[in-house]
Amino acid sequence: MTTAATSCFDHLPLHVRAAVAQVGDSVTLHEAHDQAHDPLNDLERRLLQLCCGQPKTTKQLLLGLGYKARTGNFKRVLARMLKAACLEMTLPDKARSKNQRYRLTARGQCRLDRQEQP
Repeated sequence: MTTAATSCFDHLPLHVRAAVAQVGDSVTLHEAHDQAHDPLNDLERRLLQLCCGQPKTTKQLLLGLGYKARTGNFKRVLARMLKAACLEMTLPDKARSKNQRYRLTARGQCRLDRQEQP
């Protein structure tokens, strides 16, 4: 990387800078950040896989994951995937709507693809 490009990464944590250095200039900051962190856990991976194709309701996600109700674990994983921009709401202005659905984002698909690579 060039000196000018390196200086724009100085504010980033060391583990993210290391990931950027390994892959070079062709990586985005989001990709470098994702690569520097742990891979998806089983529940996160299954949640993202469920959202492939058509957007899913909370009820569909719960059933697909084997839950009978919205557990704390489900809520944490869903919130984490939304915050990481791996999932997005179909009605972002109405988070509590009965018509709310969740869909996989391009970033979520990239994380799934990287997870499934040998």
